[in-house]
Amino acid sequence: MFFEGSSSILFNYADVFFGGVCTFADRGGSATVGVQVGPSLGTEFSLNSLSLNNNTALLWTVTAAPTAPTLNVTPTSRAFGKVPVGSSEDRTFTVKNIGGGTLTGSATTSAPFSVVSGGSYALTAGQSQQVTIRFTPTSAGTFAGSVSLSGAGGTSRSLTGTGISVSPIAPSGLTATPVSASQINLAWQDTNGNETETRIERKTGAGGTFAQIATVGANVTSFSDTGLTSNTTYVYRVRACNAVGCSNFSNEASASTQAVFTLTVTVRGSASGTVTSSPAGIDCGTDCSEVYTSGTSVTLTAAPGAGVTFKQWSGACAGTALTCQVSMTQARAVTATFAVVFTDAGAGDALPAGTLIKAVHFTELLGAINKLRAVLAMSAATWGITPTAGGTVLASQLTTLREALAAIPGATGFTTTPMAAGTLITRAQLNELRAAVRPLE
Repeated sequence: MFFEGSSSILFNYADVFFGGVCTFADRGGSATVGVQVGPSLGTEFSLNSLSLNNNTALLWTVTAAPTAPTLNVTPTSRAFGKVPVGSSEDRTFTVKNIGGGTLTGSATTSAPFSVVSGGSYALTAGQSQQVTIRFTPTSAGTFAGSVSLSGAGGTSRSLTGTGISVSPIAPSGLTATPVSASQINLAWQDTNGNETETRIERKTGAGGTFAQIATVGANVTSFSDTGLTSNTTYVYRVRACNAVGCSNFSNEASASTQAVFTLTVTVRGSASGTVTSSPAGIDCGTDCSEVYTSGTSVTLTAAPGAGVTFKQWSGACAGTALTCQVSMTQARAVTATFAVVFTDAGAGDALPAGTLIKAVHFTELLGAINKLRAVLAMSAATWGITPTAGGTVLASQLTTLREALAAIPGATGFTTTPMAAGTLITRAQLNELRAAVRPLE
């Protein structure tokens, strides 16, 4: 505050007191009082004149008009230059309130331009904010647009950019990972945003010739190559392509499919049984071989049928337990032997003294002999007259057993002479046949 014509001014901010002295007598005189304030200061001021020529005190109140917000945006335009199709480029504007109050508003634009940050604002006097605009061309050509900024009457700024078509950059970081004996998985890094496809090439071994095996779409970065040959090395490379052309090839990546080995199971002996596997694949009786990846541990389980006992494992397994483990580090063969449990058998499978000879003693022996013959691909022996429960066993039936067993190579230790009709059949004759079966299992 000042008094016109005064050289002495006093100024304080709180309960402001302004004083001055006129250089002439105040009787009949006058003084001009003025107040200057900035836009961010108070708007109401009280002035108290302590004395006039008639000793009257006056209170003056001065109210300043509020200042409106004013929008200021710099620069006046933005050029994004040449940007490859599928890529993007950012530019910024600075929005500032150079007036008073609070400036509120927002920035909007349209494709291929977009507002990515600073899109809305509420700025007090003197405050500023950056608004970021992105140019993302989806086709080749020159694009012109604008960004509209609202608040305090609003304004707009011009935008220009050119989309250009270029061939892609080569993918990088190609890797090849074997996952089985017939599959290799590929992965790579997409260094583009403008490819429409990626072409995959493969060759067998270091000296092979590359050939395209597959194409994947834009932005895809993996591929599973299946149906491959086990224990074989494959080499891969990829490149990105669009309508303009293709990139250089990526780095080469090689991998070898896992080796596989066959496990073969044979079931033999004088009686029936099955063998199954874990992992699955073997179900012998019917399916007795399976291919496993190198290093696989396979558990085989023997299951004897009714009236049958499991005798032993041989080959790549050993022992008499119902299960065994096979490590597939090479081709393996396992034999499971099953044995008939003879009826009324005592020590050494013999019929004890006093045991009545029955038809089942004959039929189970012929069944055991025929199992042994089947292992050698021999035809089954048959009865002339079939023994029947409760019926009379015949000398000819014992002769059938002797002849069927004698035809098996290596069968020894029993009488092979045919029985004359009416000859008495004894336990000893059956016992020697039982004993002769066991070594052949």
